[in-house]
Amino acid sequence: VRLDVISYRPTDRAVIRVSDAADRSSIIAYLKVVDPRAVHRFEQRHTALLDAGIPVPTITSSDHRAGVLVLEPLIGPTLRELIKSNADGWVEIEEFDRLADSFQAADLSTAAPLASRLDDGVLHAQMLGQVVARARPHLEALADSLSAAQRPTADDVIHGDLHEAQLIVDASRIVGVLDIDDAGPGNAIDDRANVIARLLVRSIVDPAPTPRLDEYAARLRTGSAGRFEPEQLDLHVAAALVGLATGPFRMQSDGWRDAVVDLVDAARTLVR
Repeated sequence: VRLDVISYRPTDRAVIRVSDAADRSSIIAYLKVVDPRAVHRFEQRHTALLDAGIPVPTITSSDHRAGVLVLEPLIGPTLRELIKSNADGWVEIEEFDRLADSFQAADLSTAAPLASRLDDGVLHAQMLGQVVARARPHLEALADSLSAAQRPTADDVIHGDLHEAQLIVDASRIVGVLDIDDAGPGNAIDDRANVIARLLVRSIVDPAPTPRLDEYAARLRTGSAGRFEPEQLDLHVAAALVGLATGPFRMQSDGWRDAVVDLVDAARTLVR
């Protein structure tokens, strides 16, 4: 077999892809390596979500002493891959609602509550104000607006970091959900806001954005009005955008200051 590190967070966790050494496209399994004390918690979370009808990976084996879980691979393109290739079959709004309802049915009452995107947005705005001086007044105003906003109750069960790369898609339907390590009590508005914000980031900073992307993000935003109060959703999207604006700084990508300013401007437009 061949082993490839897919993601790695020092002192936290790693994900390793196991594939056929002669054919890298033939994926055998994924290994998740975590603190051994957390293995049972991961097993419980996967079981609870599967019982609620959410198509998360099945844990086929685990080693509590080594801190390793073996996950069955979910086969198919992610929404991100469909967007990047401009292929058909993007997820419809109703599918996001169906997924949110499924999360609601999951029993994750013992998991730690997730912080609101509004709280995260305030901290990220304060940090960015220290490293991008020309955006500091706007970031301070954003931090004030997000601080003053009413916090939603954490009465829902949510993914915690839902975005287009976490969704396996088949014929516009969500048939797989990845990276559910942070799933727990929160408010569903944050999951929806994060999806919209990630789409907007891609359309703003991608050097070759898919022409359909702006329209798709706008349709998801306006189409969510039946489930979420529009002004509140925009506030949460703005908060998520500010958080994502830390990415260009952290990666020190070329022109990162301009990218931060562009994303902050998009957040300001939503707050206004």
